[in-house]
Amino acid sequence: MHFSTQVDFSRRYGKSVGSNISGFDYQVKKKLETIPKKEQQKLVSENIEQVIKTDLLLSEWLYYVDYETFIKEFKNYIIVMPYYEFNLIITSCVHLGTILEIFWLESNDPTLKSEYTPEKALESYKKSVEKNGYKFDETEERVRDDGFKIIIKNLFYKHNNEELYQTLFKLKQELKFARIDDILQCRTKENWEILYSLRHIYKNVVNMLLDKKNTGKDMFAHSQNNRRIELDTSFNVTKTIDNISVDELLILKKNLEDYLMGYQESTEGLEWHNSFSDKPIETIEYFPRETSKPPHEWAYSKYYDLENNAHVVVNNMVNTRKRKRDEYKSDLTERMNKIKDSMEKRNERIIRTAQYISNGIYYGIRLSVLIAIGAIAYSFYYN
Repeated sequence: MHFSTQVDFSRRYGKSVGSNISGFDYQVKKKLETIPKKEQQKLVSENIEQVIKTDLLLSEWLYYVDYETFIKEFKNYIIVMPYYEFNLIITSCVHLGTILEIFWLESNDPTLKSEYTPEKALESYKKSVEKNGYKFDETEERVRDDGFKIIIKNLFYKHNNEELYQTLFKLKQELKFARIDDILQCRTKENWEILYSLRHIYKNVVNMLLDKKNTGKDMFAHSQNNRRIELDTSFNVTKTIDNISVDELLILKKNLEDYLMGYQESTEGLEWHNSFSDKPIETIEYFPRETSKPPHEWAYSKYYDLENNAHVVVNNMVNTRKRKRDEYKSDLTERMNKIKDSMEKRNERIIRTAQYISNGIYYGIRLSVLIAIGAIAYSFYYN
């Protein structure tokens, strides 16, 4: 079976996939403990798609043009694979990702599988280690680990067909880009407005900091100031470069970076602007590929009056989050109080029941004694 290297950038899943819930469902894992090995492999084969959909990294495969055929063949592969490799699929999604790569490589070059043995892979790895000036220690515990065997199998394939391995590497990069593009395309109008407002203020703050650094204004004072920076929630930068301090700008910058992480993927954010960069920010729009650009007009900064409204949007966002957090805390407190009241009432019922039982035993014993005395007296006088 031969698989292509094409990626479908038009697929849309949004945040319904890759929610970082890694691994198999609890019920599946429980069932695996009770059935024979062959049935285990069949059960995992039937549930593997759900694992790929929910894992943060593996979900990138959903954008593969050949995904449907690829996953169908991989299900069959699981059923016949060595049990030690199969066991790695259950225990780690990282190893599952490596095995998916191995399967793709074997499918596109069957000679890789026919030439592979664990001994050959280990010998090849030893030579690579020693070639780089290190000594390979066969007594290390990791050498006997099944996960290590999978890693050196993957490296063995790389060594035997470097060109195909690089093709797979490029494919995986494209799959990652398709995932990021999907998230960009699925942002709501509210998300874009908040994001552009954050970026607009962030751009101004960063550029003002760079201006101060270039002119030397206020930087020496900051270097002598080691006090802890308290977070501030006022984002309306109304001061000029001459009357705003470096500390004030750094407070804003740090706070804005924290919020930005919530509204853009970390990889995109770092590519959009490296916070350690000495370059000024020229644009707040960032679409790394043509396929990243959404069709709707509200996905572009010119749609919004950021100069006048950015700080209002950001402050509203902060206040909304605060209100929701307070509502959550209030709701949680209310539920905890209800649980506490319920437990106290239950304890009171237990105490009352115990008291009734205790009193019953006490009076029961006394009544039994009286009945016994009466029986003895009756026997004495009437016999």
